[in-house]
Amino acid sequence: MKKFFPLILALICVLGFSCCVVKWYKRLPKIDAQRVEKITVWSYTARQQLDSDEIDKFIQMYRSSQYNGNGTGEGGTPEFGASVYYIDGSVLHVNDFQTMGRDFEVTLFDATGKREVWCYINNQALLEYLSMLVVSPYRE
Repeated sequence: MKKFFPLILALICVLGFSCCVVKWYKRLPKIDAQRVEKITVWSYTARQQLDSDEIDKFIQMYRSSQYNGNGTGEGGTPEFGASVYYIDGSVLHVNDFQTMGRDFEVTLFDATGKREVWCYINNQALLEYLSMLVVSPYRE
């Protein structure tokens, strides 16, 4: 039994680490471009739909985001954000947060309106890109 103890301990550590990694990936929703119906950006004064080039850029930038914890309900009201509408009826909201060292609050709702994921991400480049899209009435 003593000879198998280190092996069993190592196996438990590997399995525990694997579970943590799987949970981390589940918390940060991925955007599959094939499932996207449309993406809109919004502010208090306007809502506009992105064109295909803007959608591609948004998805590419979003994919480089860094996970920054589960949603907690802290913070204030966002000033702008983006909504990713999927063909199956689910919606991913990426709203500016800019509080407590976090850039965005991300919430994924399924087609029935049930919240599946709620977390925070950091991505300064995406924050600047969305800010530009929201304030610019004339986009190229």
